[in-house]
Amino acid sequence: MIIPLLIGALLLSACGDTAATPAPTAAPASPSTPASPSTPAAPTSAAPDTRDDLTVTKEAFERGFVEKTFSMAVQISLGESQAAKIDMTVDVEADVAKLTMMTDEYAEMLKFGDEILIKQADTPGADTFVRVEIGKLRAGSPLRGAFDLAEHSGILGGVVAARKVEETAGKRIYEGTADLHKAVAAAPAKARASMRATLRQAGNAKAVPFRLGVDEQGRLLHLAYQVTTAQGPVRTLIQMGGHGTGVTVARPKPEQVKEATAEQYAAL
Repeated sequence: MIIPLLIGALLLSACGDTAATPAPTAAPASPSTPASPSTPAAPTSAAPDTRDDLTVTKEAFERGFVEKTFSMAVQISLGESQAAKIDMTVDVEADVAKLTMMTDEYAEMLKFGDEILIKQADTPGADTFVRVEIGKLRAGSPLRGAFDLAEHSGILGGVVAARKVEETAGKRIYEGTADLHKAVAAAPAKARASMRATLRQAGNAKAVPFRLGVDEQGRLLHLAYQVTTAQGPVRTLIQMGGHGTGVTVARPKPEQVKEATAEQYAAL
């Protein structure tokens, strides 16, 4: 099945225990000018971000998760060819999410609390989902951490150097390097096995170059990095948005869902 492989790639794209780094430092809000009946309120300007460049990059994912709802798009390319495209929308507080993945096959996963519904091209029936209970998954299953991105900080958990290279209205760009060994060490225990499988293929694991953009609030807008492997360079582009936007995930009809078999649990 393609699910475990792609989840491993997703976890490497966005994993790292936020407890390993300090909580995001909130910048004090500038006071706004009270509005009068005849005068529109003056726009509130963001206070200058006094954090150092290393802290800004390490906290970019965390700040993007503050509103508890977000969307994320991940594109992974091998050489000049796109290997995978992953799109995800998440509502952390409601504990619902939708994740779609496209390689040479299409896969879709829906999360409702402790349930994950999976649809793949090799599943009989175009509208058939396989229902999996997270509690029944094997201990090392990558699915256990697939939707826990709000607890993660990605390869940014292993950032060792960063500097701001560009700043425009509402956007700052940083470049630097990350140590994937440190990112894996900082990741939640349930994600490390899948991340290590990908890490072993990296020829530049100690110094992965990245380019990152954040908005005025320090929230991640995009992150691009490249890992060298024996098969060629693997490029990853992550784009994030939809902060605070409502997320609706439709549950399939009962007749569209079947229970996972023991063999499927073993494969996942």
